[in-house]
Parts: sequence; C-alpha cells; structure tokens
Amino acid sequence: MISVIERPHQLIHIEASLDQYYGTAYFKCKQLERANSHNNIVVPLSTLPRSLCPKVAAFDDLIMLASEIQTPYLKSFLDEVLLQSQVAIRYLNAPASLNHHHNYPGGLIEHSVDTAWRLINEPEISKSDRDIAIVAGLLHDIGKTQTMTSDLRRTATGKLVDHDQLTLEICATAMSKLEKKASVFANQLRHAWTCYSPNARFGFKPKTHIARLLQKSDRESAQGKKRSIPLPKTNDVFVAIRLS
Repeated sequence: MISVIERPHQLIHIEASLDQYYGTAYFKCKQLERANSHNNIVVPLSTLPRSLCPKVAAFDDLIMLASEIQTPYLKSFLDEVLLQSQVAIRYLNAPASLNHHHNYPGGLIEHSVDTAWRLINEPEISKSDRDIAIVAGLLHDIGKTQTMTSDLRRTATGKLVDHDQLTLEICATAMSKLEKKASVFANQLRHAWTCYSPNARFGFKPKTHIARLLQKSDRESAQGKKRSIPLPKTNDVFVAIRLS
C-alpha cells in the first residue's frame, strides 16, 4: 500500500471502518489510493494541509469563500484546479510577487483571497455574479504557482514565461469539463483572466463588469488599499473524513 504514495504532499483517499478487537476500538483500512479526478473520488479543499500554509488566516478565508459557492459546476472547477499536485502546495506558500506586493511566502493565497473578497463586495456584483466572481478572484494569479517559489525565486518556467500566460494552461482540464456543462461560465472566466488592462495597446479590453472589477480589485489589493468591508473572522475549518 505504501507504493500508492509516490511523492511528498500527495493527496491520498482513505476509507476505513470502525471495528473492535477484544473490546478495543480501532480503524480498519478498507481502501487506500491516490485521490484524483480519474477515480471519481471527491476531495474537498479542506483536505489541503493547513499546516503548510504560512498564512493560516488566508487559508481559513479560502475555505470560507469556497464554501459560499452555490453552483456545483464552479465549485468542482475550483477544487479540481487547486487540488492538482503541481498547484496545491505552491498555492499555499508561494509569494504574489518577488519585489512588490505580498512578496513573502503565503503572499499568493493572501492576495488571491483579498482580491476575491473585494470583488464580491463591489456594488455592481449581483447575487447571481457571486460564484463566478469568487472563482475569478481566487484563481486570477494561479500562474504564479509555476513561476515563483516559496523562497522567493523564479522557477525555470518563470524565467521565460509570464504568469498570466499560464492561467488557462493550468486550468485546461477543469475548463474543458466546465465548457461542456456551462460554457457561459467558462467563457466568462477565460475573458476575465485574459483581457488586458485599460492602458494596453493590444488584446481584448474588458467587456464584462466582472472582468473590469476583477482588475480593479486586483489593483487595490496590490496597493494595500483598505477594504470597504473587512473579511469576517473564520474560527472553524472542517475537514471531511469519510468513514463507513
């Protein structure tokens, strides 16, 4: 069974039953395998290792925001993107930049959560926009998981490719599934993540209010502007464990 674990920080699915041996209770392992999309095992974000996130408050805020997503397709999309083996731990401990804003381990998740929170509290964001706004905000800098390390260095990829150019690549598998189930959501995310800032000479300018407000929220977070509505305090994080 140990061969199931191929590398550190790999997500493992365990099913166990509660048995007794001469009056002593113990858990008996019934199933042990890698948790991934191919074996249809549903893994919640709360299984991410909180102890490996330098900014535990941001981790708790991530779980809180993800729990507010009501659209199943978008919830599954977010989970699948963030739980990829090459993304998960890096999202928790990477910086958001090397020399500018949030330039410390855990800066990426802190900035991502902050951006998402600012975005969903914009007056123009309606209740029906809320789910797509949460996902757009939390994943808008996902490319940085591949371009910077937790010790504030550029990766080999980061020396040659800008993080923005990696967003859709990282989300590709989950995006193809979302496209089949809800193409409107898929296109909104593609546009929000790839349109250019107002001063850019080339590319699509923001055509939706979510794309425009995402840029605004991202900019305000990077500048450290005070939030109009503070993030609520999250005291409890629940980890889902399947027992039978």
